[in-house]
Formats: sequence, structure tokens, C-alpha cells
Amino acid sequence: MAAELAAAKSSTVQAFERKRPSRKRFPEHLPRERVVISPPTNCPCCGSAELAKLGEDITETLELIPRQWKVIQTVREKFSCRECEKIAQPPAPFHVTPRGFAGPNLLAMILFEKFWSASAAEQAK
Repeated sequence: MAAELAAAKSSTVQAFERKRPSRKRFPEHLPRERVVISPPTNCPCCGSAELAKLGEDITETLELIPRQWKVIQTVREKFSCRECEKIAQPPAPFHVTPRGFAGPNLLAMILFEKFWSASAAEQAK
């Protein structure tokens, strides 16, 4: 009887489902520059030259050319070794901010506009 009363008073709580934050793609009207990182020629694990392409990872970085925007797509192709079944892929390129999408020229422009215009305004006073 006590167990039935305790079960009636308790409520069920739904499990928490974590959603991965998804970043929206950059607008399609922006020009794109495709940079392909050279794939490995041999398997780094066993040295075999029998690599088969599995796919590719594309990282998009927003970059600023003076008064022009463009998106740089860095492509890292994935290969699978036919002998040892390991996956080989070149490392990701360095980004100024981890997991960031802004390129170094864009960040430099933002910092310049923020601090140079502020110091110029102070000097004008």
C-alpha cells in the first residue's frame, strides 16, 4: 500500500537530450575559394599506398578582402587504407580563434576599426 502511494506521488522526468549547436551556412551569393589540402600518399599506420577516398570535411572561414567578402572552403579529404582499414586525413588548418569562422584579415580589420578609431577620436579631443 505504501509503495503504491509513493508511486502515485512521484512524477516521471523526461531525459535531457543535448542538441549540437548548428551554425548556419554562409549566404550562397558570397564568392567561394576552394583550397584543397594535399592528401596523404601512404597510410601513416602501415605505410601502404592503397588508400581509398571516403569523403571530405569542409571548413568554411569568412574572410575579408578590402571592401569585399568571400568564403574560403578548406577541404580535407579522408582516405581509408585497404590493408589496415585505418582512416588517414590531413590535420585541420590553424584558426586564430578555436572553432571560430573569422579569418585573420577579418579579425585584423575588426581590431583596427575598434581600437584605431577609438584612439583617433581621443586624439582629436
